Amino acid sequence: MKTKLLSCLIMASMAMLPALAQEGNPGVESVGWASISLSKKLTPRVGLSVAPQFVLRDGFSRMSGTLTDFGLSFKLMPNVSLKGTYRLGTRHREGEAISFRHQLLLNLSTTHRITSRLKLYYRFRYQTRSPELLNFMYAEEQNTSLFIRNRIKARYSVNYYLRPWVTYELFHRMGHRRRGNYLRADRLLVGLDLRINDRNRLNIFMGPQNRRDRDDRPMRMIFGTTYSVRL
Repeated sequence: MKTKLLSCLIMASMAMLPALAQEGNPGVESVGWASISLSKKLTPRVGLSVAPQFVLRDGFSRMSGTLTDFGLSFKLMPNVSLKGTYRLGTRHREGEAISFRHQLLLNLSTTHRITSRLKLYYRFRYQTRSPELLNFMYAEEQNTSLFIRNRIKARYSVNYYLRPWVTYELFHRMGHRRRGNYLRADRLLVGLDLRINDRNRLNIFMGPQNRRDRDDRPMRMIFGTTYSVRL
């Protein structure tokens, strides 16, 4: 009963907070994420995925960019997987032409079952970003950047349909020409995974992301939703 009440409170909070964020806090930037994830198992160990995402700002009324992931995953062991992803990003600014970013993501993920209902997840991500296609090697003068990201996630299964979760992630910038390696940002998200059936899920989440290397940047409050389909 308590876990069901907690899930209802999480859903109610997610419904109310976007409206509160629009009231305007100079220290908070509200950002909306809306995405669709399509995945297909080729073999019991190998899978393909594609996931377009839309980034919304200005009270969620303007699309400021897109991110589209093309992924290939491989299950090394029952609880360990490796995934490589190419991400194509676009940035939309008023009065300017659309700009592009290319990213390469390499994930190593593990899962651990604590109890029959509680699972822990850890993900190590190597990420490069470049304005030039296929230029993923570090080159500061070309505005190519490298990040190491560590994320831990806890998920609790209330029942077949409801699974609340929480994640915390650290973003480390690596090999900066002047500053070297440093903590750039962290992100805390809480969400609810709604399983519709064996192939369809709806994920809703929210949480803050803070720049840890600069004091002049506002906190970013993220409100997101992902609809996932397993083909």
